[in-house]
This record gives sequence, structure tokens and C-alpha cells, in this order.
Amino acid sequence: MWILVPIAYFGNKWGSPTFSVMSNGLFIKNGSAYSFNTLLTPDGQLSQTRYDEVGLAYAGAQYLWCLFFGTALTIWYFLDLQVHSVRRVHLLLRMDGPFRGPPNIGGGEVDVHGQTRA
Repeated sequence: MWILVPIAYFGNKWGSPTFSVMSNGLFIKNGSAYSFNTLLTPDGQLSQTRYDEVGLAYAGAQYLWCLFFGTALTIWYFLDLQVHSVRRVHLLLRMDGPFRGPPNIGGGEVDVHGQTRA
């Protein structure tokens, strides 16, 4: 992160010199703050004409990299959790695993619930 942000800033990627480097805010194309409140009508709907005047929202390099890495790490975490949980549950539920039920001391037939039948 600390290497990528200066590369993006000094390499003029995404228009970074126009926007504040370490800001988490959004900007309009000229670098001033993006005001979402001006885009709304009094009843809370989006004013399309005002949006066409203001334009898209832009972000600085640090904010974009944080969004990218945060999303990537969140996805990786949940995928990794799923892969390893499935493996652990499979090992715990196997019939020859460590939790296969009480030992069959009486030598009788064992039913589905681990109970020994005489």
C-alpha cells in the first residue's frame, strides 16, 4: 500500500495529483469536494439535471487501493474459511474419525444413534 499510493500519485494514475492523496473523500473532476446533498431534490430523489451538471465522483489513489484490498481480502477470508471448514467438518463426521460415538463395549449391534442393541 505504501509503495502503490506514491506510484499512483507521482505516475498521475487516476488523476491522483488533482485529488488529496490520503483522503477518503470523493471529489468532482476539478478536485473540490463532491457534495451528494446537492444532487437530491427536496423529496429525496436524484435530480438528473443536477447530476449531469456535477458529473461523476472521483477518488484519490489511497481510497481506491483501500477499497480494492479490502474487497479482495474479505472475499479471500470467506473463501478460505469455507474451504477449511468443509475439511474440518468432513474429518469430524467421518465414521472412523475421533468422534464416531461411544465405544461398543457390549459387542452387540450399534444403531444409528450409537446405542448398543443386545
